[in-house]
This record gives sequence, C-alpha cells and structure tokens, in this order.
Amino acid sequence: RCGTENVAGAVGLAAAYELACQERRETTARLRRLRDRLATALLAVAGTELTGHPKDRLPHLVSIIAREVDGAEVAVGLDLNDQIACSVGSACTSGSNEVSHVLAAMGYPDEEARGALRLSLGRTTTEAEIDAACEAVPRAILAAREAGAALAGTSVP
Repeated sequence: RCGTENVAGAVGLAAAYELACQERRETTARLRRLRDRLATALLAVAGTELTGHPKDRLPHLVSIIAREVDGAEVAVGLDLNDQIACSVGSACTSGSNEVSHVLAAMGYPDEEARGALRLSLGRTTTEAEIDAACEAVPRAILAAREAGAALAGTSVP
C-alpha cells in the first residue's frame, strides 16, 4: 500500500553493498587490467591519444581522442555493427552535440575534441567483450577516417 517502506528493497540494497565491498579489490584489479588492454589496442591506431592522467585513472574507463574522425559517427557505427556502446566527450556532456567543455579546458581544439570516445567497463565485462572491442573499435576508427577522407576527396595515409 502507498507509504509502506520497501523493506525487501532496503535489505537487498544492503546485501548488494556488502557484496560490492567484499569484491572491490578483485573487481578493481580485473577492470584495470581489461581497461589497459583496451587502451593499448586503441592507442595502436595512429592519431589516437589517451585523455586525462596517464596513471591516476578510474579503473573502468578509457577515454581517447581519435584525430580526423567524428566520434559520434564512430559511436553509431559501433552500436549498429558491433553492439558496442560508447560515448563521445565527457560524461557531463552526454546527449549534447556541443564539444565537451572538459576537453576544451584540457586544451583540445574543437576539431580534435569531436573525435573523443569514452568506453566504460562494468563489473560484468568479460575478456571476450574486451577482445571484441579491441578489434571493433580500431576498425571503426579507421573506417570513419577513410569515409571522411573519401568525402573530402583525399586519401588516408
């Protein structure tokens, strides 16, 4: 009835919190290892750069700039072709067409900041999913770069 406390929900939340606390060290180490594998694969693509601090980073997040591409085009391609979800820019500009003010404050010009990609890992992210992303994301970046060059009448080096 309206106004009745959700006791089962509160107990479930407490149990989930306890489990997360117990698994935090192992989960953080696993996510950091997966994140670093993904970052290495993305940085192997010419014209990509990790954004943010090189070492003091969240264990579940990879944020890069891919030059000479529109990150939104890459994100749509990954979603449609590979069922990989990613975002462009920073979390605080999700859903906006504007260039991330965070990336601008970090010194990235608009044309570079438009190539931002942000991939998040979760507690349930698997090795196989990272393997797939390590192949699909670089391929999507290169395909977007080639498509942009074809539209401009140039070639990709």
